[in-house]
Amino acid sequence: MIGVKSLADYIAPDGSLDQGKIHLSVPLYQGMNGRFVERFYDDSGQSYIYKPVTQEGQEGREVWVYNHVLPKVAKVYPALLAYAGPSESGGAGWAVFEDLGQLSHDHRPGTLLRMARLAAGWHCLPAAEWEHAALASPKPPITQMAAELLGREEEAGRLLQEAGLPPGLIQRGMDFVNRSALVRAKVLNHGDLHAGNYARARGRLYVLDWEHAHLNSPLWDLYHLIDMSHPVYPRAFPITAELRERVLRGYALKLREYGRELDEQQLADDYDGYACLFSLWMLLLIGRDLQQGSVCWSAPQLLRQRTETMASLKECGLRFWQSGGGQGAGPGTDGPAEVRLTADGYTAGGYTAEGG
Repeated sequence: MIGVKSLADYIAPDGSLDQGKIHLSVPLYQGMNGRFVERFYDDSGQSYIYKPVTQEGQEGREVWVYNHVLPKVAKVYPALLAYAGPSESGGAGWAVFEDLGQLSHDHRPGTLLRMARLAAGWHCLPAAEWEHAALASPKPPITQMAAELLGREEEAGRLLQEAGLPPGLIQRGMDFVNRSALVRAKVLNHGDLHAGNYARARGRLYVLDWEHAHLNSPLWDLYHLIDMSHPVYPRAFPITAELRERVLRGYALKLREYGRELDEQQLADDYDGYACLFSLWMLLLIGRDLQQGSVCWSAPQLLRQRTETMASLKECGLRFWQSGGGQGAGPGTDGPAEVRLTADGYTAGGYTAEGG
């Protein structure tokens, strides 16, 4: 293409793709702010992925994560080829990534187990290194979710009744998050690890869309991986109690390889409490989208997401209630002593960038 010397030349001054310089563009998905991630081709047929800022407040964050965090993570992400921040003339920031080709998103048990092992790797990185970085979660912390559920107790109570769970579960959940050492632990999280953000391509597993990376409980990534339902990516396999146990055990075993000790029963109990509260909060969010309408997702997609999330609430909520609500989850209890955490995350041990 005449006049094109670098990938930046394909981008117009306003930060959008310059349709006069590319051969073809194909929208892939629409972000929360209405902007599209697109695959584009040059005249030689080479393809790339163009990604503008897709959510307000995330300007430049994925590029920062690529430059400052991901060099320490196993190489399971597409290459960042070019980028620019917002311009003084008002142009929006953008990034261009390598095109991995056809992506296969799935919730197969083997994939979930592989992802849990990868997550254990980045969870063992030294979280204190990014303590003051401008990283943020796309959703409020679990403590805020629990407080919101108490504030909307009537609405949440109706959902609990639908799930066959007692209304006292919300207060028990609030007590749990305030007591759990695992909830309080801060490790590096991908931040949005639902089925749309990991995929198989070229015979390998890749993890995509790192703009929501932040410090949080390891349970944040684990919930997104195991029980977070997404409107666009339906589950091909049901998430059963046995599968949860298998994935959590695989995660704990991988931590052990890095020199971290985490009691498997404590992890399972805390996961149930965390997943129960997160699922209940998500059901309120889905209900609002169904009532008000969503820019990104259709009513049938949201209804399927609601069904999957309600199943997670029923299963995790029942186990959480029957176990006594994680009452062995913190200091001053009879809980297992093997949950060895520091304010910066897991206790010290070896982590190698190969991970997985």
